[in-house]
Amino acid sequence: MSRTFLSVELEERQIRILEGVGTLDRARVTGTHTVELADDQPRTVAAALAEVAGARRRAEVQVVLLLRNRQVFSGQITDARLHRTNQHGTVIAPAARKLGMFSDNDELTIGYRVRPGTPPSADLSVAPHRLIDGLREALHEFGFRRIRIASAEAALAAGVHVAVDGPICLLDLNTDRALLALARSGSMLVARRFRLPVPLASNGDNSHEIAPLLVGEVTRSLGWFRDQGKGDARMLLVSGPLNEGSSLAQRLEEILHLPTSLVPAPSLRGLPDDPREARGWIIPALGILIPPLNYPALLEPPRLSRREIVAAMTLQAVGLAALAVGGLTWTWAQSTEASQLGQEVEQARRTRDELARQVEARRAELQPLAEVAARRSLLTDLTNGMAPRSALCNILARERDNALLLTKVDLDGSGELKLTGIAQTDDRLIALRALGQLETKLRRIPGLGRGRTALADAKSDGRIAFELSARIEEAKR
Repeated sequence: MSRTFLSVELEERQIRILEGVGTLDRARVTGTHTVELADDQPRTVAAALAEVAGARRRAEVQVVLLLRNRQVFSGQITDARLHRTNQHGTVIAPAARKLGMFSDNDELTIGYRVRPGTPPSADLSVAPHRLIDGLREALHEFGFRRIRIASAEAALAAGVHVAVDGPICLLDLNTDRALLALARSGSMLVARRFRLPVPLASNGDNSHEIAPLLVGEVTRSLGWFRDQGKGDARMLLVSGPLNEGSSLAQRLEEILHLPTSLVPAPSLRGLPDDPREARGWIIPALGILIPPLNYPALLEPPRLSRREIVAAMTLQAVGLAALAVGGLTWTWAQSTEASQLGQEVEQARRTRDELARQVEARRAELQPLAEVAARRSLLTDLTNGMAPRSALCNILARERDNALLLTKVDLDGSGELKLTGIAQTDDRLIALRALGQLETKLRRIPGLGRGRTALADAKSDGRIAFELSARIEEAKR
């Protein structure tokens, strides 16, 4: 089934719209629109899109809204806790708040995509909730339902790949505004926006005048990126309405001493044939070309139906289209509705597999605990057996009355205890009192039953022999 799409780049009071139609295996641009807005209120934006969409059924129109807005921030974090799905909220929310320097009272909308690794990382986009919710409500008011909102710089980072070991710098020019970003492996690291000192001519012919003026901004930005711990850019890629023969890239490379190239025109049917014009539509084109799962969204369309997912699974995914430019290989993730649906199905499968892996890992973590429990049971048995003996030794060694001299201690395996000794006194009353105190102390021994005490007649030296017997039962657990 063919479906209409509107891929929109929104910046301040200007929107740039690619209008087109697509089937499950291809997409085609049918119109390009640049609209200057009276203000940047959400309802004004929605009204402009409604005018472009016309009388068609808007609930079926796919809207991809890419924001170039100073309130929208994108970046990346690395944290070992991202391995655990239940830790995402703990890790992501504070990082997103810090990324945009938002206060604790600000209500935020956060989009993120976790990348596996050691340690794992997450691509983040964050914006004030009122901004995203305002756009959603305004678009709903005009009948749009299938809406995806994301950061323009996150889409740019995800859409332009180059085989370079390290971060790359992306410079996107648009009339009198510029976006400068540092990206690595399709992830946005950090970005900043600034105004051009001289507006870029519509045909890009004054790029030689802009190059020296851009150097200061680019140099300062690269230094700031470095101070943020993001590393040094390996090359600079420039996009915008520039001719293939533009001297801008060459001038920037000469002044910055940094390899610099123009980003190739996006490969999308229906875009202007002139590469300069097509290159000027790079960000709206990325809204169509990049699979949604390749970068975080601030608002996603409603969940796909089971029927749509099954239909997508029956189609062959469209491959990657590669362009060779200046000895470098650039890869555009060719995104059609089929590949988007297939990506979502694959993501669901990966999530299922990850949850299964986490369950197995949890079981592996619990297995040692079962072994510990078994060992603890054994230790308890041993302790129960040793406790009475330990208590007996302690009492006889430390708490026995010095008037009592032990000559023999018998404790057999059945628990029969017999103490034999001499009371160093000829007074039977004193001897009985000392033995009574000892017996009282021995009763603290776990499992000790009542015993028997016997005194012999006094010896010729005046001392009295004694014998104390008892039984120690197995201690209760």
